[in-house]
Amino acid sequence: MSAAPEIAYSLEEGQDLLSHVIARAEQYIDIYSDKLDPAFYNQESISDQLMDFVLENHHKRIRILIQDPKQATQGGHHLLELGKRLSSYIHMRRPIKPHRRKTDPQFLLADNTHVFYREFSDSYKTQAYIDNPPIAQPLAQQFQQQWELAESHPDLRYFS
Repeated sequence: MSAAPEIAYSLEEGQDLLSHVIARAEQYIDIYSDKLDPAFYNQESISDQLMDFVLENHHKRIRILIQDPKQATQGGHHLLELGKRLSSYIHMRRPIKPHRRKTDPQFLLADNTHVFYREFSDSYKTQAYIDNPPIAQPLAQQFQQQWELAESHPDLRYFS
């Protein structure tokens, strides 16, 4: 039986859940996002945590699918700057056929086992599933399918 998710309703609690899931990663992290929401991903503490993760071992990697890269690349973004510096560890692409839903779920997967999940981009409600492959694996399959079809985008030219 899978454990119930940890749920956060505020931005601060959601940021803590994101950090908690990142801390569980041992090999790789996959991020699926519409615009790399600055409230979560443009935080120096998250960027530092991701940098520490990839520099710990040269086999670690981060893959990011971002539906609207233009919005994230305007005005500086900690995660994008990190990606430029560590482009051999951090890879970014744009889904070739972005979902048509106005509010696609966004998620971060750590080792296909741990999930940070945010269903609506206009809400800070987030969920963290720790050691939960039944939740993580379908998302991992979705991510992998999208990744294989994804394209480089001019705004992400440093991150292929």
